[in-house]
Amino acid sequence: MPPASLREQFEQYEKNRDESWRHEYEDYNDALSDIAAFQFGNPLAPKLVKEIWTGPWFCPNMISKPARLKEEHFKQIADMLTKITEEIIKDQSPEVAARAWETLERAKLEKKISWIPWALTKRLMYAAAPQFYTSIASLISYDSLVKKLKQEYDLNINITKTTAWLQNPPHIRRYLIWLANDRAMREALKTELAPQENDPFLLNKFIESLVPPPRKKSRPSKPQHYDPGPGEETNETEKFPFQNFQDFPEIQDIPGWVRNIILYGPPGTGKTYMARKLLDKYFAKSNKSITFHQSYSYEEFVEGIRPDLPAKEDGGKKQTGGKQGETKEAEKLCYILRDGIFKEICDDAKALKDSEYALLIDEINRGNISKIFGELITLIEESKREGKEEGKPVELPYSREEFIVPGNLYIIGTMNTADRSLAHIDTALRRRFIFVRMDPNYDLLKDNLKDKKVDGVNLRLLLETINGRIEFLYDQEHVIGHTFLLEVDDMKSLSFAFRKKILPLLEEYFFDDWKKISWVLGDNLKKDKNLHFLRQKENSGALFGTDQEDDGPERLAPRWEYNQETLNNPKAYIATYDPSSAGTDPTAPDTDTPTAATDSTDALEDKV
Repeated sequence: MPPASLREQFEQYEKNRDESWRHEYEDYNDALSDIAAFQFGNPLAPKLVKEIWTGPWFCPNMISKPARLKEEHFKQIADMLTKITEEIIKDQSPEVAARAWETLERAKLEKKISWIPWALTKRLMYAAAPQFYTSIASLISYDSLVKKLKQEYDLNINITKTTAWLQNPPHIRRYLIWLANDRAMREALKTELAPQENDPFLLNKFIESLVPPPRKKSRPSKPQHYDPGPGEETNETEKFPFQNFQDFPEIQDIPGWVRNIILYGPPGTGKTYMARKLLDKYFAKSNKSITFHQSYSYEEFVEGIRPDLPAKEDGGKKQTGGKQGETKEAEKLCYILRDGIFKEICDDAKALKDSEYALLIDEINRGNISKIFGELITLIEESKREGKEEGKPVELPYSREEFIVPGNLYIIGTMNTADRSLAHIDTALRRRFIFVRMDPNYDLLKDNLKDKKVDGVNLRLLLETINGRIEFLYDQEHVIGHTFLLEVDDMKSLSFAFRKKILPLLEEYFFDDWKKISWVLGDNLKKDKNLHFLRQKENSGALFGTDQEDDGPERLAPRWEYNQETLNNPKAYIATYDPSSAGTDPTAPDTDTPTAATDSTDALEDKV
């Protein structure tokens, strides 16, 4: 049954209102009278300031009542808090709140207080202006309410941001957006409900009733050595959250306590594709993606001071005089502390602890891990996360915020094992991730359980044979993935895949060792040279003469080229995995063919 409209619920709430909060309402009015007296020029009562910052409550029945300052801390900064209180009572704008938070942040840096009372400031804003703000002092409760209002009631909440906010640090900007959202949400509800009574407290009490109850927290993630005790119930989905992921069975047995996963393997095995399918299935609306590279840094990943140019109202530059054609920026370039993608998704995950979040890091081994993660390399470990016994926050170097990685965040990376331009993966990272290997899946090169063929070319046998030779001549990490041939459906697309993808990759693998490339392609087994993919170009004598001196051109290494006609000939591909089709006896000895007796790289080098 669909939920009743907001107006119907409000009318029902007015009709059946509970008067048990009346004493809170009277205390609330007393507090408001003190505030009103100050607004009309009377001195601010000292007891009111102390009650705001140290009292068990100040606004009646606030959702998730915030923690309060200790009296010893209040005494150290009583004058500062009095000034903040006076400014907020006079002006409840987000800009005033931002100045208050900056002042409190300085007090924290000077060790006068141990934490910044964000929510205490919020409840002061509510007490001073209940007609503008709600009594919700928890960012998590607020987020869940907004989500409910948008999804169940399609409530339109218009938020106005100003470019001035960009000058504030990200952690302050986050709370400024909260204030703006809170005010916009209350205004939207007031318009929707059109209450008969001009009673802001009644409306706010109704808004409190709409806040979804906190969900029952899921069982904490289990450490690696976890074993259920006698009589303890276990949930299979919790033990193995990906057990129904049929696209990739190798990931189904990953236990529920694991939060860091790397899919690794040779190129073209579908690592990124599979990681995105995993995100779409389990983290559809709660994921972010990033690709590491050699220039990626901590400042981009976690937080850092970055240049910022506020957007112009007309979307471009403004002419401000000077020589003809000369333009000047309407706004000066400024530098702000900006959150990186990792800190952003961590904050999102902390705000909704009952949801699972995921960060996909493509090409994770291409980045400088110690440079990118910094001190957080320790915190991503499952046992060091929020809520764990060993979980301890660290102070970030730029914002001075205390930071810890939430337990409901998955980090999923992909790693190409054939990228030889990189050093070995950081040992610290390797210890904190589980590694799931992805090899070529030859079954995907089938149609209706039968091997896929193109003009008689068996794609599965072709790729298996080539990879067997690569593994023999190089190693298992440099085989060719199935995705190179997935889109092949005719001879033209097969030739294109070889010319533009596979052959350039082999050149990279064997570094212009054309003899080995010809072995991989099986040319040494084809007696018909018209079926060779590689052929020697004209000898050097035709170019430099017939000088036979030891250092003459005749001694230069032969030059090779691809036989373009062969690349379009299906028989050449068939002979790659079935040499007998080309009229060759594969068992006949061939002095130019690698054998088990020469299966070492050194022997092959000597042979060449």
